[in-house]
Amino acid sequence: MDYFDDLGDEELLLLSRFGHEGCRELLTKRYYATRDFHARRAAPGAYSSYSSFDLGTEFFSTFLNALSSFRFGQCLFKNYLEKALTHDMYRNISKAVADRSNVFHLDEPLKNDDQSELTFNDVIPASNYDDPRVYLNYAEEAMALGDAPEELDKKVLLIASLRFEGKTIKEIMRLTNMTLKMVKSRYKVFSDFIKERLGTAI
Repeated sequence: MDYFDDLGDEELLLLSRFGHEGCRELLTKRYYATRDFHARRAAPGAYSSYSSFDLGTEFFSTFLNALSSFRFGQCLFKNYLEKALTHDMYRNISKAVADRSNVFHLDEPLKNDDQSELTFNDVIPASNYDDPRVYLNYAEEAMALGDAPEELDKKVLLIASLRFEGKTIKEIMRLTNMTLKMVKSRYKVFSDFIKERLGTAI
């Protein structure tokens, strides 16, 4: 099994399809151990909405489907899996939102007992965002709607997500294999976008 440990993902997958015992299990262990990293890369905003249990379930389901549907020669297995994760994670979050029975817009008026109108903005001012993930969700929505600048991409959101988790610049450089300049420039893209749209410095 030591020999198999040194093989690449695609080699392990190919050998597993030819019936070599242990290759599929080794590939599964390899990816399941790094599931948080791949999920964060695939959908940095959606990642924060998953519990550890739900993420494990989602990742394992997507991983198994990717194992059977991956076609050699088109891309790396890692990229294929992360693309599938992006689709599945956002699809499930969208479904969860759609399944909620009582959804109100923040500016939708509600009737008090005295029949006066009260909005959610009166109770929770929209400008007081204590959770920085709100900004990530906003940026992802803008990207999904095609209403974000071209330079605002998933790598930018990944950097912002890691910063909001309290990671230092050096830690982010190590986790992403990016240079100091790359990390700072991508965070600046995110920061400038939020400041321009919401008038809020982060």
